[in-house]
Amino acid sequence: MTTSTSNPLLRVTVPYDVPDRLAAARTRGDPAAFDRGLAEGQGWTIDRAVDAGLASAPRPPKTPAGSSETVD
Repeated sequence: MTTSTSNPLLRVTVPYDVPDRLAAARTRGDPAAFDRGLAEGQGWTIDRAVDAGLASAPRPPKTPAGSSETVD
């Protein structure tokens, strides 16, 4: 692992293979769209990123009110 020090106020430990994973993800689709999305995401606050993640997370199915059925 390596430590990113581009911002002295923020130290982040990242795996060595992050650049390789980004390159692989970029080649799986539209590279221009990937670049746009990456640039947009880098400008997000942590709150915006969490909100986006929660909004795109799958929701468990709802059970009818009063039902004793559980969802696994």
